[in-house]
Amino acid sequence: LTFGAMLPEDKARTEAIKFAETVKFMMKDPESFDVVQLRVTDIGAICLKYRAKNSFNAYLQNKAVKVKDGEFYVDGMSSGKDYLWNIYCGKGDGITYTI
Repeated sequence: LTFGAMLPEDKARTEAIKFAETVKFMMKDPESFDVVQLRVTDIGAICLKYRAKNSFNAYLQNKAVKVKDGEFYVDGMSSGKDYLWNIYCGKGDGITYTI
């Protein structure tokens, strides 16, 4: 093990947090964004469940997913890609991170 080298688990966590931050700043009210669950699956997909305010000031729970090739889906913002959640996040496998 080389000092300064990032372990695969650390790299996965860092990528997951970056994705959550990206989704946060896509929101109409980024300050209302709250992570419910952040998970990296066994095949490397990042699965995010979050709560945020919509245009009517109601808090809704939504989901987002990013797969290894960079393709991603965010509820209400990425039309036609909602199938990605079912394919990559439906099994519930992987490591869940707390942030």
